[in-house]
Amino acid sequence: MRYICTSIVAIASFCITGASLAGVWPTPVELNGQGSNDQFGYSVAIDGDTCVMGAPGTNSSTGSAYVFTSDASGNWSQVAKLTASAGASNDQFGYSVAIDGDTCVIGAIGGKTGSAYVFTSDASGNWSQLAELTASAGASNDYFGTSVAIDGDTCVMGAPGTNSGTGNAYVFTSDASGNWSQVAELTATDGASNDEVGNSVAIDGDTCVMGAPGTNSSTGSAYVFTSDASGNWSQVAKLTASAGASNDQFGYSVAIDGDTCVIGAIG
Repeated sequence: MRYICTSIVAIASFCITGASLAGVWPTPVELNGQGSNDQFGYSVAIDGDTCVMGAPGTNSSTGSAYVFTSDASGNWSQVAKLTASAGASNDQFGYSVAIDGDTCVIGAIGGKTGSAYVFTSDASGNWSQLAELTASAGASNDYFGTSVAIDGDTCVMGAPGTNSGTGNAYVFTSDASGNWSQVAELTATDGASNDEVGNSVAIDGDTCVMGAPGTNSSTGSAYVFTSDASGNWSQVAKLTASAGASNDQFGYSVAIDGDTCVIGAIG
C-alpha cells in the first residue's frame, strides 16, 4: 500500500513568512532535523507562530515530532521534542501531524493497528502528552493515524487500510476535562476494497473531508461528511474531478476552510 513509507529521508523543512499585503516573501528559514534517516519534515503543520514537524524515522523508526515557535522578530527556535509515552521501534510516530492552538495530534501508523497522540502546552509553553487515541474496532494493517486533522475539540484520524483497504476515518472529541473519546466511525456509502478512504483527512467546524485516492482504478475521489446539532455525522457528498482519469489519485491530499475545500491529485 503506497501510504507506508520506510525509505524517504527528509532532513529539513522550511518555514516561510511574508508581508501578504505587499506580496513580498523574504528568504525562508530552514529548520534542520537531527540526523540522517530521521525523515524530519515528513509531515508539517502550523497555526499562528507555532509549527510542528514530524520525524517518523528517528530512533529505529520509533519516531518523534518537533515543535518550533517564532518570536516577535520572526526568529524560529525549537521549543519541544515530542515522543510517544509507549513508543516502540517501527511505530513511525510523526507520520502525520496537525495543530490547532495549543493542541497538536501526532499520527503513528506502526504497531498492530496504528494510533494517534494528543499533546497540549501549558501557559509556560511546556508540551505534554494528554491522550493516546486508538480505534474502537482497530485491526492489523488498518494504518490508523495515516492522516490526522484537528479543529477545536474535535479531531479526525484516517485509517485507509481498514476492511481490505476500503478505509475509513474516526472522529474523536474532548470534554471539558480534556478527556478524548471516539464519537463516530466514518465510512463511504459506496466504499470498496482498495479505495483507501482516509488516506487524507481535513476538518473545519462541523465538516470534514476524506480523500480516497484508490477509487475507480485510482482515479480517486473525496467524501464530505457533516455533523448535526446532536453530533451525528453523515455523508453529504462524493467529490470527483471533472476530467478524472485512471491513476490520477484524486484525494491523495485534502484541505478545507469554511465552505471551500481543495483536493490534490498526484497522478
